Amino acid sequence: MKSKIKVYNDNHKADSTVEIHKASSADDNSMQRTTKPWAVMLVLFCTIIMSFSQILWKIGSASLGLDIFKALADLPLVFGFLLYGLCAVLLIFALRGGDLSTLYPVLALSFVLTNLLAWLILGEDINLFKWIGIFSIVAGISFIGIGSRNSHHIKNRGEAGLP
Repeated sequence: MKSKIKVYNDNHKADSTVEIHKASSADDNSMQRTTKPWAVMLVLFCTIIMSFSQILWKIGSASLGLDIFKALADLPLVFGFLLYGLCAVLLIFALRGGDLSTLYPVLALSFVLTNLLAWLILGEDINLFKWIGIFSIVAGISFIGIGSRNSHHIKNRGEAGLP
């Protein structure tokens, strides 16, 4: 597809017309941005770190009062915050390797892992409703992943009739 653009000089008069060739859909496929496997693995690692930090927060909260100095000396609580900060830094690096709409939903697995760790480490129960929620989260993340792989069907919002 060709488009013409007029080029103007300082006096606002048309100097020339330039033709711009739009890449074909075959070219669009080769230019498609893909999420790199290392980015997905790094986000999964962040999910693990995030889940363990939640467990540490829970352990630290057992002895937490209103004394801020006692909270700063609570090692599980402090270590949980440090892990959470590490997760944030790693997530920023991971986002350089792919689409936010693909990578960020993977963090929802922390809800799954946190429930499992709470069951294993803290002895909390996982009832039927929690299991349904866990499977729903996993299914939702799977659908997002499948949708991210098939996103090449709509290349240009304008071609799809979208603004």
